Amino acid sequence: MNIQTPAGLDFKFLTEDSVDREWCRLYWAVNADGSWQYPVAAIGERVGVPVGQVAGFVAERCRAFFSDEVCDVCGDPSAVTSRAEYLTRKGSRRWPREAARSTCSRCKEVARIAAQQAAENQRRRRVSEIQRELTARRAEFWWIPPSVLSFEDAVFLLSLFRAGGAEDLAYVVPHSAFALPLSPTKEFDRRILDRLYKRQVIAIHPGSSPDSVAGDDGAFTSFFPFKVHWMLPVPEGGPSPARYLEDLEGVLTSPQDWSVDWAEDSRELHRDVAFEECLEYLRVSLEEHGFESQPGEKLSLVLRSILKRFSIGQTYNFIWRAVQNAAAFWVRERTSRSHARNIVPGSLQRQAERALVEGWAVKPYRRDRRVPESQVTHVLFTLALKLPDGGFNAPVPPPPVDQEPGATS
Repeated sequence: MNIQTPAGLDFKFLTEDSVDREWCRLYWAVNADGSWQYPVAAIGERVGVPVGQVAGFVAERCRAFFSDEVCDVCGDPSAVTSRAEYLTRKGSRRWPREAARSTCSRCKEVARIAAQQAAENQRRRRVSEIQRELTARRAEFWWIPPSVLSFEDAVFLLSLFRAGGAEDLAYVVPHSAFALPLSPTKEFDRRILDRLYKRQVIAIHPGSSPDSVAGDDGAFTSFFPFKVHWMLPVPEGGPSPARYLEDLEGVLTSPQDWSVDWAEDSRELHRDVAFEECLEYLRVSLEEHGFESQPGEKLSLVLRSILKRFSIGQTYNFIWRAVQNAAAFWVRERTSRSHARNIVPGSLQRQAERALVEGWAVKPYRRDRRVPESQVTHVLFTLALKLPDGGFNAPVPPPPVDQEPGATS
């Protein structure tokens, strides 16, 4: 029987059975116009296999390939496993017939497995190094009872586990999965995590996802603070994380037992958190009116100055009015948004100064729902300092005299 095969396709039989070889020829036979001579269903019926298995039946007995395409890895001709693959690749063949090079599916699979194994080896090395670091931190952590932590570390640590701790407190989930905000601003969140890690109060959990740590030649070199899982490096045989955090909470809720350092540090942290609260409300207010939300040094300096005399709620009042004035100025003067935004620091400062000189009764604003109470705010103001209204309307402690701008000793 004279059987015509597709142009450019060569064959190598993998069986000595003459009948099976004939079925392979019939499978690949084409008419003069290039159409398939025998339907797959007819071949399957004669061979006794389902239609969907005919291509596999043929591929086990006959290797079809483009002789002018060779694998650039093993040098073997490029195999074609079915009619559908032939038609697809035939339509994309644009090169001359002198020898196009590509990577065969077998070599691609070998390379894929090798790359997968290399990645797994690198992951194991990183996990091993993180585990060694954790072991070292556990050895150092045993002597750090809650009362030995700095006040800031105590507040930050308890807040971290309240914001993102697992049910059994064995670890802290990545930042994006926190159930509650950690601090008023994302930038403050990062500073908190960096501080706790550098002071060896927390450790990276060895089960952190591979994309949360980076390495050089598989070795652990750096990590992404917002992506890793965190854990408390309590030593094996020591108190459970739940017990440690319970003791920590007990120390924080007993201000009468605080050291002098803790008392002073609590006032400093009060100032910092109040500033971050107002900074976030300022950002939200600016964005609401279409202004650039990143505050500069001037705005930050003005906010800190206002908070020396007014509460967070009263500062909210000044912020809202200043941003409203900037929006009105932009509409009225038909100026640029950046120009209009630049009047915000001056507007804030003038309001506060007039309020002091003229004895205004500045009405405190309530918390904005777009700036929810963070765990640092709650732990500090409500749990530790026991301030009413979550500290929102409490006077902010002024800095020590030697920290005042322009102060001399």
